[in-house]
Amino acid sequence: YKWKYMNKGKAFIDKSLFQLWESYSTYRDSVMKTKLIGSEAKKGYIRRDTCGARFHWSFRGVIVPIVEDHMGDELHIPWQIGVECLRMEILNVLVNRRGLGVEQAIRRLQVANNKYDPEIHEIMQTLIFECPYKGLPTLFNRPPSMRLGATQLLFITKILEDDVSIAFSPLVLSAPNADFDGDNMTGIIIKEMDAVPQFMYMH
Repeated sequence: YKWKYMNKGKAFIDKSLFQLWESYSTYRDSVMKTKLIGSEAKKGYIRRDTCGARFHWSFRGVIVPIVEDHMGDELHIPWQIGVECLRMEILNVLVNRRGLGVEQAIRRLQVANNKYDPEIHEIMQTLIFECPYKGLPTLFNRPPSMRLGATQLLFITKILEDDVSIAFSPLVLSAPNADFDGDNMTGIIIKEMDAVPQFMYMH
């Protein structure tokens, strides 16, 4: 509409439109290379927020062997991981079963992040007991994930009070090619029980 009343020729209009398109194209390429991919200091959104980030209800830590009697599909997690990954379920129990107000329950949980709370420990063990499986279903993984068995479906059966490492069974150690010399592994708790059968082939 503007061009019609500015008495400009077709060549000028075509050149201007081309410059607009070229500017947009340059900007688009810049966004893709610097913002989305961005190799410098791992600042790209895809690398930083998708490939380099963990999902909600996931955890990562150094593995140590389970030394007590156990089954090969068991996993024992440290106190702080349990509090963080089961945050919503713990709050639900504190409010709806223990009668705490929402703000009081949140404060209680915030303190429990750094200080052991026997009542919250009992709540987490109750969540494990009430789970329809032998424990909380968890996909446990050692990157890179290309190896068969790198990711396994295991079940959290115990919360460790005084340890910061994840206790992992030596019986299934070879599948992810892991060992107990400082290897880190990651896990994600499956919250939807209906989804667990889809992962049973990884058990």
